[in-house]
Amino acid sequence: MDQDYLDVESGKIGEIIPNSSDLWYVSPYRALWTSGGGAQPITPVSGKPTAKSCEADLKKRTYDQIAMADMKAGGWACALTVEGNIVGIQIRSIPPIGDEKAPLPLFYTVWQQ
Repeated sequence: MDQDYLDVESGKIGEIIPNSSDLWYVSPYRALWTSGGGAQPITPVSGKPTAKSCEADLKKRTYDQIAMADMKAGGWACALTVEGNIVGIQIRSIPPIGDEKAPLPLFYTVWQQ
């Protein structure tokens, strides 16, 4: 099973860093979680977000994860980081079903609050 953690403010990828890791991808489940097993909100959004639109979307819809089955390559999501910042996340490509070693390529922008 492949699990990768990302601290979006520092760009560190790999093992979990308590009170710092913001996103967690678990390949067998093909889902992107927020830290703490979904303690922070995350939601898919339509189109490239801004800080203001992310903040508004996170107030309307708060999930603990987004399933790759519900996303398309190039699709966007917004999340709240452990530090209270907002992050816009673009899913560059969707990992294939059954490939537990396939990476989840992301592009993201962090808006400091």
